[in-house]
Amino acid sequence: MNHPSPVYMAINNGENTSPYVPTFGLPASGADLYKILSVEYIKNPAPSWCFTDVDSAAALGRIIDGPITHGSDLAAAETALRAILFHEKVDVLIPTIKVNEGNFSRYERLDRGIRNEASFKAFQIANAFDFLPAVELVQVGEGKILTSTNPNCNFISDDYKNLNLQYNSTLNAVADFAHALPIQSGASTCFSNPALMKGIPHSAAGFIDKLHKQVDLSWNVKSTPSMGLNISLPPLLAIVLSRSNNREDIINTLKEVRQELCDSRVELATLNEMLDKCMDHRDIEYQSQRYEESFSCIVAESRLTNAQVNWRSLKKIYRWMLPAVQLTSMAVNPLTIGPVELAKLYRSTVSAVNKDERLVSRSIAASTVANLLKVPNIKETIDTLFTNEEKLLIQKELNK
Repeated sequence: MNHPSPVYMAINNGENTSPYVPTFGLPASGADLYKILSVEYIKNPAPSWCFTDVDSAAALGRIIDGPITHGSDLAAAETALRAILFHEKVDVLIPTIKVNEGNFSRYERLDRGIRNEASFKAFQIANAFDFLPAVELVQVGEGKILTSTNPNCNFISDDYKNLNLQYNSTLNAVADFAHALPIQSGASTCFSNPALMKGIPHSAAGFIDKLHKQVDLSWNVKSTPSMGLNISLPPLLAIVLSRSNNREDIINTLKEVRQELCDSRVELATLNEMLDKCMDHRDIEYQSQRYEESFSCIVAESRLTNAQVNWRSLKKIYRWMLPAVQLTSMAVNPLTIGPVELAKLYRSTVSAVNKDERLVSRSIAASTVANLLKVPNIKETIDTLFTNEEKLLIQKELNK
């Protein structure tokens, strides 16, 4: 299946050569932001399409192949997993500058050496592409930067070989486009780099992103009991890592989990498409609430013991006429709820799930994730897969 590709309206600035597009581990496509006026349409649109960043992809690679270099790698890798597991198509946003040297032009990507081979293999599972949006065109001669289309360019006369030092400034420059393109194309965003997260509208990642945040918040209410280092794992990482005997198994486990979530991706894509259509507002509210209720109950459902599940089934015999529970209190904004309210909400979901399994089972995605989250001992997983140095880094981040 072909990959989604934006078609732009752009200024004709006289460029006649087709630029070279370098590839590292994944197929790549480029775009000249400095002359784009608008996005006209999306060629080969996908039912679920996501943009993520190099930081997230690199962190996942370090989780798989080691070593973890920062405690925040867990959260960034979780972001990458959300992109891979819940979207059919994924683009990794690469800070890029277009270079013209004589009669030859190319996209100079500034991410060299940031991702390891494991990162590329993980994203190949989702048939991902690298997306190279060039924020400016520079002319190079005799190893120096001579001119730029950016009037505020601050590296004129610098050595061309030092161009990779512009990674952060280029990422800041591409941030507005990184917010606008997903909104215009119906794609979602899974970013962990602060420059890309800063100022992004809460709704830009779509309703599905809100559902994921509800699961994350519920998962973090109950922490793993302290046994030496008090370290937990985000939900998707917990699923993937707990099913891996060692780090060499993680790629194959990721393939398996993605396959198990195939029907969930279809359901969530259908839901997102439905919410984007011109529906009656009452229908939108009703469908949104049903899914929010289901996703709010995922963690509570995953933590039921076999005895609790059996007891719930027995009680159903005596409740033939009991109506389905309506948990309107679960339809909360996961970005604003406080810790006290969150604890109360989690207790209400546990109570509701103990009474009615339909809250989770009415959504394929919620039911599948709830089953996947029935993971074994997380501490044992951490001890098996991570070195002592890595665990100390993670603990340091959690103590901030």
